[in-house]
Amino acid sequence: MSEIRPFEIKQIIKVDFPKTKVAIAGTIVAKDNGTSLIDDGTGQITIRGDINQSLGEFIRVFGTVLESSEEKQLQAEVVQDFSKVNKEVYKEVLRKLEKE
Repeated sequence: MSEIRPFEIKQIIKVDFPKTKVAIAGTIVAKDNGTSLIDDGTGQITIRGDINQSLGEFIRVFGTVLESSEEKQLQAEVVQDFSKVNKEVYKEVLRKLEKE
């Protein structure tokens, strides 16, 4: 089984990641017809799939990067409620993982 590492959205947008398994955490900024727009402070990405959380909630999504003609999207496989996670501590952990 391959390792799923957390990424910032800007990393996914800038790099070729088709069909790669990733994890992102961010705030739900929009929802419409089975898609949600997530913002992590570095960028935004559309998440395809059922997300039961509401606008403004902080979540983590495990999924597969999809490339469409218009934009990169993420097909959600697992969605976690991250509302009790300290965002600043989470971002610091991401920065430390990048250095490894």
